[in-house]
Amino acid sequence: MITNINESMKGYADMAVQFAQNFYETELDYSEESLQKVDEVIAAYRSGQIFDPKDLTEEQEQDLWIFSKMIGGYVGEVIIRHLGGTWLTQKLDDLNLTIDLNIANQLEGSPPELVFQCLTEPFRCIATYYAEAKASLTVH
Repeated sequence: MITNINESMKGYADMAVQFAQNFYETELDYSEESLQKVDEVIAAYRSGQIFDPKDLTEEQEQDLWIFSKMIGGYVGEVIIRHLGGTWLTQKLDDLNLTIDLNIANQLEGSPPELVFQCLTEPFRCIATYYAEAKASLTVH
C-alpha cells in the first residue's frame, strides 16, 4: 500500500520505466541523459498532435493526467537523484491536490503539470526544463 507522496511518485516513476520499455522499447535509467528519451516518449505518445484540453472527454483527460503523473514521477525522481529535492502536495480544494517538487530547497515546480503542458502546448520539453533548473541552482 502506498502511504505517502514520495512512495506514490516513486511508484509512478517505476511505471514510467516499464511503460517506456513495453510500448516504445526505450530504456529509462534515471540518468540526466535519459530526459532526452523522456521527450521522445512524450512525442511518441502525442503521435504528432497537441491535445486540446477543451476537446477531450473526461476519460481522455484522466488518461492524460495518469500519463503525466507517471512520466512526471520519473522526471521528478531524476531531479531528486541528481539535484536533490522533495515531493510535496498542496490541497487545492476538497477533491484536488497539486503535486509539486521542491528542488534543492531553491526552486519549486510540478513535473506532472510540466508533462501535461508538453502534451497540450507546443514547444515544451523536459530536457530544457531540467537544464534550466540545473543552471539556476548553480547560480545560487
